Amino acid sequence: MTIYSEEERRRLHLPGIASKIERDAEVREFIEKNLPVMTFAALGDACRERFGPERSPSSSAIHRYWKTTPEYRRARGLDDDAN
Repeated sequence: MTIYSEEERRRLHLPGIASKIERDAEVREFIEKNLPVMTFAALGDACRERFGPERSPSSSAIHRYWKTTPEYRRARGLDDDAN
């Protein structure tokens, strides 16, 4: 997954701002490591314990992030390489 800086997001005309997960490398790494073994709710709780409420994404945000991962896209035939 490509992570863009705020400047790159503006240059590419991407909507909104990057999510907490995209902006925080440590949180992103923790989530990517634990996505295969934890539910979204449990992962949200674990993030709050580890990083505190200010840095932690909601379980809904984790789900939205998961839907952008190559594994999700490949499993659903959405990956360009799968065709």
